[in-house]
Amino acid sequence: MQTVKHKEGYKNIHPLLDEIERMYGELSDEGSVEPRLFEVPYDSSLRPIFETFKENSPRKFKKFEFVDEDVKKLELPEFDKKNIIVCYSGGKDSLVTIRHYQKMGYKVYAYHIKGLNKAYTDEWKVAEEASKHFNFELIIDEVGYSGQHVWIEHPMKNMIMANMALTYGISHNITSKIAIGSFRTSFLVDNAFDVCAGDCIDMWQLYENIIKRFIPRFKLYIPNYNFQTSFRAIEKEPDILTNSVSCMTPNRFRNLFRNRTQNKYNVSLIENRCGCCWKCAVEYIYFADRDILDYNEAYYIHCIEVLLHTMEQECGYRIFSIEYVWNSYMMQIPIRKSKAWGVLKNAFIQSGEIKFAD
Repeated sequence: MQTVKHKEGYKNIHPLLDEIERMYGELSDEGSVEPRLFEVPYDSSLRPIFETFKENSPRKFKKFEFVDEDVKKLELPEFDKKNIIVCYSGGKDSLVTIRHYQKMGYKVYAYHIKGLNKAYTDEWKVAEEASKHFNFELIIDEVGYSGQHVWIEHPMKNMIMANMALTYGISHNITSKIAIGSFRTSFLVDNAFDVCAGDCIDMWQLYENIIKRFIPRFKLYIPNYNFQTSFRAIEKEPDILTNSVSCMTPNRFRNLFRNRTQNKYNVSLIENRCGCCWKCAVEYIYFADRDILDYNEAYYIHCIEVLLHTMEQECGYRIFSIEYVWNSYMMQIPIRKSKAWGVLKNAFIQSGEIKFAD
């Protein structure tokens, strides 16, 4: 079972936050589906999290016990209304959120956690450079782990990050307002639970309902409607691209994949990108179409193939329509507006690759 170990001296501001972290650990693996002796029950407000796991994951989980607890509310003082904490991964969506509130006149505290995702280790360095470039206050915290878990991205990972950010904001007399870089139109029904659940609005709403039970002043803000909202902000401020890391490849492999991709397609990639994951692919297609990145037709087609392979892996079946792949990722942007439309209109999918009619 995976558990979270905080830095020395860290202490949550409320027992329910500890319960959220305990549930995170107990939902980490499939090693024990049977209740153990002397199980400690959870507050009933956490039941929807457990039910969400049961409904959306094929994994087996033991049955948890829930009780109605007399939860003590935290009565907080009036914080400065222009203070806000942004949960900051180092990626472009959370950086867009930081810039959004900076431009609105807020004092932004960007909260970054090292070690929360064990696959990525150097994002904090990018976060440091971005904080200098855009002049915002950066708090870097750290967690340690014991045990293992079966998730690619734990669906409760962001709840742990929000727990720590909220504890920091209240204990340092800053704010009880948290902002995140997720999209308001990202739902569990449209995403693979093992990979993307933590960023979905459904999970954030569960978290908000729990926290508001004992911190009435808690507020959660999600300014990004969808990825196009985020990308349009980057069009106006391209520096966000070069000061962020939005890539699915762990950093220990990233430079290897990046160099291989650049050499194969004779393309120049932004720093901190592998060039061959779905996030890098969507980013390149969108910004190449808008002349923010240099257009390279061979690499552009490769990016669509990356999206095709990603969809087939997640769906578990073959896909034969290029337009279907495009619409699944590029949303309301018509494929006919693609710079590659001249060749794509005569293309087809065969054996997982894009082929062209003679």
